[in-house]
Amino acid sequence: MSSPLSFQSAQSSPSKEISSSPPSPTEEGISPPCYRAVKQLPFALREHCCIYFEEGLHTQALNLLISLVSSGAGSLTPALLPPPQHLAFAATLAVHPTLTSRAKSLDRLQASNLALRYLRLVLKLTGPINAKFKDAFTLSGIGTSSRRSGASRRRTTDENDPLKDDPDINSELATTGSLWWQAEDLWQVRPLPASLEMVEPLA
Repeated sequence: MSSPLSFQSAQSSPSKEISSSPPSPTEEGISPPCYRAVKQLPFALREHCCIYFEEGLHTQALNLLISLVSSGAGSLTPALLPPPQHLAFAATLAVHPTLTSRAKSLDRLQASNLALRYLRLVLKLTGPINAKFKDAFTLSGIGTSSRRSGASRRRTTDENDPLKDDPDINSELATTGSLWWQAEDLWQVRPLPASLEMVEPLA
């Protein structure tokens, strides 16, 4: 049975306030992710990857990019990344029907898997800001993934364009077949053109 003295001590003890805000990572003892710095691929390697993509040698290009970004993992050396156009192209390869549900060969299926693996690896190692995902993954409806389709682009003189000095990919999957060509914002996304989906399914 409680005594008057114990009741008095309970009344005088300070009460703890319960915060409605979620605890920060440091409060929970969880360190924020430590991303690697980013260094752009040298010109020769960028051109090498670009040629692979343009020739349809997607698995070769993606294996090279995976090897480059993985090199030095766990160290303080910067990760080697291609320009945003290549990341945008990889995103298209990861979901395009001709490399997924309607792929004609195992090599094309492998290319979509490698593209998804590469993007996940880039996100894990460098983070979305360092990798310039904001520049790469932009819905425009005008094919900004490629800078060679001059007749279809609206901006040609923007000096602040972060992609204007980067190499282009001369491929249908980087222009009219690109994931980013299909809409100007997320709410206007529509299926890829039917002409690009008329491919015999993989046997």
